[in-house]
Amino acid sequence: MTRADLIRVGPYRIFFPLGVLAGILGVGHWLFWTLGWIPESRSFFHAMIQIEGFLTCFVVGFLMTALPRFLGVRNATTIELAVSWGCEVAVITLLFEGRFAAAQIFFLAVLASIIVFAARRLPTRMKNPPGSFLLIGFGLFQAIVGPALMLSSRFGQGSEVLMEIGRQMLQVGFLLCLVLGIAGYLAPFLMGYASDPSCDPSVSPVRGTGWKALLFHGVCGALIAGSFFGLSAKAAHAGSIIRAMTALAHLLLFAKLARPVRKKQAYVYFFWTACWMVALGLVFVALWPDWRIAGLHILFIGGFSLMIFSFGMLVVLSHGAEAHLLNTRLVPLKMVGISVLAATL
Repeated sequence: MTRADLIRVGPYRIFFPLGVLAGILGVGHWLFWTLGWIPESRSFFHAMIQIEGFLTCFVVGFLMTALPRFLGVRNATTIELAVSWGCEVAVITLLFEGRFAAAQIFFLAVLASIIVFAARRLPTRMKNPPGSFLLIGFGLFQAIVGPALMLSSRFGQGSEVLMEIGRQMLQVGFLLCLVLGIAGYLAPFLMGYASDPSCDPSVSPVRGTGWKALLFHGVCGALIAGSFFGLSAKAAHAGSIIRAMTALAHLLLFAKLARPVRKKQAYVYFFWTACWMVALGLVFVALWPDWRIAGLHILFIGGFSLMIFSFGMLVVLSHGAEAHLLNTRLVPLKMVGISVLAATL
């Protein structure tokens, strides 16, 4: 198998490193400002490159690697990879240059490429996707509506309300729905109390593909997406409560997060911790709205980022024919995981 074939089979090979680069730029920005190496801090740049660069690269890399296996369809083509990866490079470059409007256009192009990638394969699928993947649709919907609202508001100059709604849908709703739909579905398998990712639907009706499952995930996705449209401080607080309760209920009922971990590997414990950090960050925001930024960083760092590193290692080793290493001490992951949790504190 050639190098190009390996990339088509595992697109994570080109997207994960790009995500690491974006993450270094996003976090390094604060470090360089603290050290006095750059004259001013740009919080908007930091937030956008972490969401549209760092986290999105891992999301796209995982989806383009895993969807063909979930659906039983052909792998990504060279053209599809070139378009998605090239647009993502453009997003990171434009954000770094401060050209935020142009970056949103290319980010929407990244999303369009993923939607087309999936749509081309659905008619020929050999397997039906799990019901929870409906949440991926809600996540992509918010990732499209968010930048669209930001652009229409002229980044707050025309309407601060539309800007705030769009920004939160992109930064919170987009990834939250993806985490619930994908990571929540795989959680029972990873933590050792389901024999395979599809699980036995008899264990819980929401783990199947019937109308009960679709209704459950559809209601969760609709609640999360609708929770951002509050126009007052009270409505915004109510929205944060809705998101916290919805995510916590989904993780407990669907991912069965309260069950004890049976697999005793390091990546499983970090993944389990990340799932709880997602819930904790949202609950923190709901209980202490004055500390919203701190709560969101519990969600972003302790939740999303820790999940990226633990779940990402699983993807890299399992798809790279090195799955046996998951049963070793995983010292690099332990160093990263402990550092991420320290950063969260």
